[in-house]
Parts: sequence; structure tokens; C-alpha cells
Amino acid sequence: MLANQNRVLSCLAVLGAAWTIMGILYHANTDLVVRHFIQVLPVCVAVIVIKNRSGWTSSVGVPLFLVWLAGIFTLWNSWRRMPETHSDFIFPTEEAILSGIVALSAGFGIFFATRVVSDLRLGNRLVLFGTALFLQLIVLALGALVAL
Repeated sequence: MLANQNRVLSCLAVLGAAWTIMGILYHANTDLVVRHFIQVLPVCVAVIVIKNRSGWTSSVGVPLFLVWLAGIFTLWNSWRRMPETHSDFIFPTEEAILSGIVALSAGFGIFFATRVVSDLRLGNRLVLFGTALFLQLIVLALGALVAL
């Protein structure tokens, strides 16, 4: 159980680091760097919480990983459609590699998080799941407002 919890923590850390690096390296605009930092805050908080409360690993980790996986798939879909509307579009290879790291971290994180045993009751687990999901979605939306 502890090994899977540590793997989940590693996946969260890699996901957060890859997203932050993408913001720092590929966005000269300060607002977009701040946006990436804001968007990754729930992941950083989850690392601290999961480290101290092992029973919360799957309830907090899985919703965060699901949101990031859905976000990366949305990003990839927008890149796929971009040449149809912009004839001068250049595919962002470096960002694609970093987003692939985020997607792999999220996928492996879901795999490992579902293998962590929790002693929490179902109701408590659902509340944690919903809270983590809600907070990550709110922070992503707030991060999007920063770059406007």
C-alpha cells in the first residue's frame, strides 16, 4: 500500500512539474506563467495532504488525475484542429512532449491510486472526491481568467 501511495505522490509531482515547466519555458508572457502556477496549486496541496493522510490517496488523487487527463486530451484535440483554421500553424513539439508527460503521469496515477486501500467510509471518500474535483475545476477556470 505504501509503495502505491508513493507512486501516486510521484505521479502528482511529475504532473505538476511538467505543467509548470511548460508554463515557464514556452510562455514569454508573465500572465501565462502565473496561470500555470495557479492551475497546478491543487496538485501541490494534494501532495502535502496525501503525504500526511494515506487513506485519502485515491479519493483526492483520482479526481485530480481525471481532470488533468481530460484537459490534456482537450489540448491535443485543439492542436489537431488548429491547421484547419490557421494555415500558418506550427505544431508545438516541445509542449506536446511535456503534455504527454502530464498525460502519462495522470494515467499511471489513476492506476496506482485505485490500488491504495482506504479505511474511510464511502460517504467520506465521495465528499473528498467531489471536493478535490470541484477545487481543481475552479482553479483551472480561475487560471484561465488570469490570461485574459
